[in-house]
Formats: sequence, structure tokens, C-alpha cells
Amino acid sequence: MAGSEGIRVPLGIEGPTIVMGTPSFDLGRVCTSNSFPEGFGRMRSLGMVRGVTVRVRSRNIGAVISAGLTSLVGGEIENMTAWCVRAREEALARMLENATELGANGVVAIRYGTNCIAPNIIEVIAYGMAMTDGDIPTSSGGAVPAATVEGISRAAIGTSNDLPGYTVVRSMGLVHGLTVRSQNAIASIGAAFESLAGGEIRTLTKMCEDAREEAYLRMVQDAVERGADGVVAMRYETNEIVDGVTEVLAFGTAVSSSESPSQDSAASSSTLPQHMVTTSSTLPSLPSHYSGGIVQGITVRSTHFFKSIGAGLKTIVGGEVTTWSNMCSDARAQALERMLEQATQLGAKGVIGMRYDSNQLSPGRVEVIAYGTAVFDSPVQHASDDVSIAPSLVTTDVSIPGHMAQASLGVARGMSVRSTNLVRSIGAGLKSMVGGEIRNYTNLCKDARAEACRKLMSHAEEMGATAVVAMRYQSNDLSPGVVEVIAYGTAISDGSAPTPTSFNPPPRTEGEQASGNNLGHNL
Repeated sequence: MAGSEGIRVPLGIEGPTIVMGTPSFDLGRVCTSNSFPEGFGRMRSLGMVRGVTVRVRSRNIGAVISAGLTSLVGGEIENMTAWCVRAREEALARMLENATELGANGVVAIRYGTNCIAPNIIEVIAYGMAMTDGDIPTSSGGAVPAATVEGISRAAIGTSNDLPGYTVVRSMGLVHGLTVRSQNAIASIGAAFESLAGGEIRTLTKMCEDAREEAYLRMVQDAVERGADGVVAMRYETNEIVDGVTEVLAFGTAVSSSESPSQDSAASSSTLPQHMVTTSSTLPSLPSHYSGGIVQGITVRSTHFFKSIGAGLKTIVGGEVTTWSNMCSDARAQALERMLEQATQLGAKGVIGMRYDSNQLSPGRVEVIAYGTAVFDSPVQHASDDVSIAPSLVTTDVSIPGHMAQASLGVARGMSVRSTNLVRSIGAGLKSMVGGEIRNYTNLCKDARAEACRKLMSHAEEMGATAVVAMRYQSNDLSPGVVEVIAYGTAISDGSAPTPTSFNPPPRTEGEQASGNNLGHNL
């Protein structure tokens, strides 16, 4: 809004800034943490807010030539950096405008998400939990805001681990909302014309906003069907299935503020019950817990060849592609089931800090991993093999009960790039004709994740760490059949290991440089 007074939203890099319209809170009340520092007064949740934009890189011939020349010698491509910065600024500004419309004067637990729609076209979303310290409209009961989604108060759906003013009595397990959508042919033609001038492609922005909203509503509906009245630690994740077709997932932990007949702590099957899995850091039924390390489940799946042809025809008219939605849903369910099986084999009582990561290995082939921290109701013996940091002292949570951290030593990381061999690729190609899991690729991805984790722990050990917290995965397909995986987290020390007087991290490879620019986007 050129010429208007408002809030400037800088990202710490020289370049354009977004000027918002009516300011209602300062940027000191915009943060990625789950809550504000002490001194901000009593805050209440207004629910999840988001801002989405889809932008194309400038078609200016000089900028294109400059970027091409830079790519020949390597290094930063400044005009593309500015392009990405502009997209994040715009998404953040729209999220803040959304929060302003709700009457918020702060936003916590902000996350970014990105997705490549097509070459040189990116979608960026900024989302978080709107907060206020003022009066808010209430229902007739006077307890929650009147606005509801599928019967749940909007204020009870948030990205943070808790909801101010809301007491979580029960955790009811993971809830999901998933959709796979494509744009129709006519919209694609309009988007192509819009892209000629550079800047935002409003046609695609609307498509992505609609997909996010649909996934969000399906997640809330899943929570309602479980009898929940809130969702915490909500996240978005996107993945490209084929060019122009995007999977959007909204997931979180369903919670209830009321008592009910006790949930059966034993699973109906031999695996851990799903209500003992949370994207948050706590399980109400397990108030005191001990970390047992990372557990994970991985699968690589493709859809049936002939069904893919039908799905391809669906992309002409646009909308949801049910065939691929079902494939992605099956992949997520299988990854989650395998994570639960691993936790059960360890004797864990629950899983906290659960996350998804996904990656397109090749058009129509998707890798999905579900991972989190296994927790126990008694102390765990921290045994290690070839490194001094025991696997049980690596967690997706922000702390490890019983580990008295005295210092944060910085970010530790481990990276692996792996490819499948020719014979296995042929087998995978044949398997993709009939659909289902492609075990060759599943094993490839397992090996890549395991190697990245080992390198992460070795790197942390070199830094003098005794544990790693807030561990995350990020993956990327460098080319068909070649997978890059990075595992990263914060190295911490309890003072028992010597800390190097000077530590120089290993030089980053080109793949790490590309991935490193997005570290922390899906915490």
C-alpha cells in the first residue's frame, strides 16, 4: 500500500519492505517462540492466522542474464535472493493483516512454508497464532470467542504448544487434513500471462490459499469427529507430486478441556495408541516423562499407472485430484504406523514433538517420514555405540528431562546425499506401474536419514556437546533417484564434556548451502 502509514516488516536484508495498513501491534509482539517473554501481560488466543503469496521471478532480461552468469561460477544469486525475500515479506505482511482483522495485537509461534509451483515460481506461506491482551467477543457461555470452525472455537486452534486461557485435560492424538490440487487449464493460461510481468501471480495465490483452507477445515473436522474442542501445535506441510500438482497437509494434536471416561492406555493392536502421540511437547496423561531418542517411520509410494492417467486428465479441469490425495494419505498413514511400531518395540509410553517431512523423488513418487521423540515413564539408560552422544539424547523437543544443560553450543548438522543403483531403479520403475510402496526407494531413504543422523551426532560431539535438542529433518530431490537429507538441531552441553576452545564447522557443500537457507522453516 504505497504512501500509507503503517508497520514496516523488514527481514534484515537490504531490499523492498512491505508497508502495512492500519497498525495494531508492534513487531516486538511478533515472534517464532510459543509465548511472549514475561512482562507482556495476560494474553489470549484468537486462533491461527496466515498469509500466502505466489510470486514469479522477474522476466527482466538483464536480471536473467546476470543470474545465469552467476550460476556458472557458483555463489549467491543476488536478484533471486531479493525475489525470495520479497515473497517472504509479502506473506508475513498478509499474515499480520489477517491478525489485525481479528483484533490481535501480537502473533506467536510463527512458521514459514515454501513450495515450488513451477520453475521460477514459488509459493510462500507465513502462519502463526494471533494473540490479544484486550477484550474479545465471547459466546453466551463467556468462555471462548463466538467464531467457530466446524464447531470448534477458532481461538482453540493454534500453532503453539498450548492455548492461553485453555486448560488441556486430554490429548486425543494426531489429526490431519490433506488435499492434492491442481489448477485448471484456463487458469494456467491466465497465470502464464500474469507471469510475463513478474511479481505476484494472483491466480495461483488464490489456488494455494484455497488448498490451505481446505486442508485446515479437514483437520478441524477430524478433530471434531474425535470429540476434541481444540488443536495445538498445528503445522502445514506441502509437497509437489508432479509439475503443477501440490499436496497440502494440515496436522496437529487434538485436545480436550473436559474429562471423559479414561482412554484405554493399551492399544487395540500391538502398537502404541494414537492418543499417546502429539505434535506438542507434553502429554497430559504422562506429565513426567524421560526421553528415549528419535523414532521414525518411512515409506516411498507411487500411484497406479492407469490411475495416474486419469489423474492427469483431472488436472485439465483443476480442483482436487482424488487419486493422488489417496496416495498421499496412504503414505502418511503408513509412515505414522511404522513410527508407532518402532516406539512400541522400544517399550515407549508415548511420542512427543512429532513431525512429518516429505519429498518428491520423481514425478508421481513420494517419500514421507513421520518422526518424533519416544518418551518413557522412567529414566532411560543412555547407551551409545560409536559416538559419545547417545541416540536417546537426541530429541525433537526443546529440552531433555534430567539433562542439566549449561550451555548452547550452536547448530549441529549432518548431511547425506544418496542415489539408488541402476538395477534397483528399473525395479522401482516396474513397481510404479502397479502403484503402492517402492521398497528400493524406501530403503534408500532410510539409509540417507540414518547417515544424516550419525553425522549430526558426530558434528555435535566435535562441538563438545552432550545432547541435541529441537532436531529436525529436511530433504530435497537433487535429481530423479538422488536424495539429499539434512538432519540439524541445537547442540547443548551439561558441562561433562570438554568444549573446544575454537570450533570451525566444516565447509558447507552447495547442497547444504541451498538447504541451509531454509533451516528452521518447519519447526
